[in-house]
Amino acid sequence: MENPTPAIGKLIMRDSVLKNALAMALFPPLFQLATYFMGETISIPFLPYLLGLLSLAGILWTAYRYMAATSVFREGITIKGRVSRIDETASSRNNQGRRNYSYYAVVDYKVNGEDYQSRIKLPGNPDVYGIDEGGSLNLIVKEQSPKTVFIKDLFLD
Repeated sequence: MENPTPAIGKLIMRDSVLKNALAMALFPPLFQLATYFMGETISIPFLPYLLGLLSLAGILWTAYRYMAATSVFREGITIKGRVSRIDETASSRNNQGRRNYSYYAVVDYKVNGEDYQSRIKLPGNPDVYGIDEGGSLNLIVKEQSPKTVFIKDLFLD
């Protein structure tokens, strides 16, 4: 029996790698459309080819990440992990002058008797998702590739 996989919307919103890959795939054609409809001419002759290659790379990256993530959820095992620390990094200021923050959970876990540690980017403030430093988490991981790990409770409700 296969494990459940998260909905594609939830996977995109909570997996920063997939979100960035999708942005890489969609930004170049949107940029080309915007410049076309605004009537702007860009005199760089190779720009459409460069944007096309960038978009193609984004499409391939999106497909790869989506297949890899769903494979982990379908074929993976649920294990317990421990949050050893939570990292908070401040990024640029938004329009209201407030800082935006990125949060990462550094998780320790064991697969087949081997210890692993992974730094997982969280979709928002860890307090919102009930992730505490020193707390335990349900993780999902494939035994064949234990370095690819997801926090199960973020994706499956």
